Amino acid sequence: MVLIESLSLNLAIVLSIILGKTKKELVYLCFSSFLSFLIRFVKVEGILILETKLEEVTVRWGKLRTFLLHTISLILIVFPAYAIFITLEEISPPNGFLDLFFIYGAILCIMLFPIQLGLQFGALSLRETPPLLLAYYFQHEAKLPHEILDPIKSRIGAVSLLGLLLGGYVAWPLYTILGMVIVFVHFWRGDPSPLEIEQIIRRFLKAIPPVFLAYLFFTAFAIAFIQWGRGKIKR
Repeated sequence: MVLIESLSLNLAIVLSIILGKTKKELVYLCFSSFLSFLIRFVKVEGILILETKLEEVTVRWGKLRTFLLHTISLILIVFPAYAIFITLEEISPPNGFLDLFFIYGAILCIMLFPIQLGLQFGALSLRETPPLLLAYYFQHEAKLPHEILDPIKSRIGAVSLLGLLLGGYVAWPLYTILGMVIVFVHFWRGDPSPLEIEQIIRRFLKAIPPVFLAYLFFTAFAIAFIQWGRGKIKR
């Protein structure tokens, strides 16, 4: 141990003579070099950790965003469909202009529902976020990322844009809000019993024609298949 200390002391003296530094200056130089190396190491490690954390946050936000958009897409189908088939029982046959307006809006929504559902099925198959028709043409004005929604290149895109411009931008949100209000009134007006919930569900299912369900899912799966095929080609 004494030998090691002696060698270290002699080495420090030799280095101080060679470098023209005193022992105190040499110690300060070594300490400064070590501190500079430590700061650089910590800075690099800190940047790497920060980048990793940012990547994790980005991935988590992407998953959360996808989940939220799928949820909104379902809301834009289930609630307005509920409102349409409940109100159609009350306004058929129509007795005035307002009834005709609601029927016209219902026709536009029924035309747009399978397109939205098909886009959602296609997005699920490709593990992507589903486009929302109500906001899609406002988000992408110059170049549309989904060729199937391009009104110039696709008939589905032409039908979508035409349906929205002819009143879908008004009727769809209106029926969505109406469906939410109806559900809220039924389920939150008190403490509904299981029998009441069962009656509400039965009324909803009874109001939906089987022909509509066949049309909805057949068209939606056809659109999803087209979108899936084009998505696979692009990849």
